[in-house]
Amino acid sequence: MPDPYASLPSGLSQGRYAAPGYAVAVRPAPPSSGLGIAGFVIGLLGLTLCGTLVSPVGLVLSILGMRETSPTATPPKGGRGLTITGLILSIIGTVALLLIIAYFVVMFVIAGVAAGSGY
Repeated sequence: MPDPYASLPSGLSQGRYAAPGYAVAVRPAPPSSGLGIAGFVIGLLGLTLCGTLVSPVGLVLSILGMRETSPTATPPKGGRGLTITGLILSIIGTVALLLIIAYFVVMFVIAGVAAGSGY
């Protein structure tokens, strides 16, 4: 069986991408979205350290980051995965914050009704 690499230029062998002296064109990755990264960090902090208080801020930053990383954005930015993760974490934190607020509102209403009824 003939050698399939016999017709390649000198210095180019299996496992190499370019012959010596030739440059390989590599397109650099687009810069990451700062808003998307900030949304991820704030969403993570909202769930772990801040008791969901900053999660709405992370939600806003993640939404703005989603706009920056959309395929139709000009210029396109990278970091879409971090932005989506930040959006999910911020949604979870915001829903938890709303449930906590609703719990306290219901407890104050019940306490007000019990205090007003004379018991």
